[in-house]
Amino acid sequence: MRAAIYARVSTIEQARKGTSLETQVRQCRSYIESKSWELVGEFVDEGVSGSLDSRPALDRLLQAVRASELDVVVVAKLDRFSRSLRHLVNTIPELEDHGAAFVSVAESIDGTTATGRLFRSIVGAFAEF
Repeated sequence: MRAAIYARVSTIEQARKGTSLETQVRQCRSYIESKSWELVGEFVDEGVSGSLDSRPALDRLLQAVRASELDVVVVAKLDRFSRSLRHLVNTIPELEDHGAAFVSVAESIDGTTATGRLFRSIVGAFAEF
């Protein structure tokens, strides 16, 4: 499977004291290696709010998905992908419509199952809150 990583922090301070971009990418790379998937891209937004629908790296990731360049999007934690439940419930189906699965390492979210989709929605609501 061709996998891409998406990582994000909202502020430079968060990058220093929170889950840094390097830590997020390292966690995702490790997960991808454990699955023997091929890493085909890393998309990183630094200093961009997760409540925004449009972000430079996320927009490039979605273009790659639409072009069928990858099979799975891997994030370290769901709230790194989105802090808006509306954005989450609109964007994940778009990934799936283009044949790309969504995986969140920290929450062990597998969007290919009904339970995984339910859990993703619950965690997304808390990320927005």
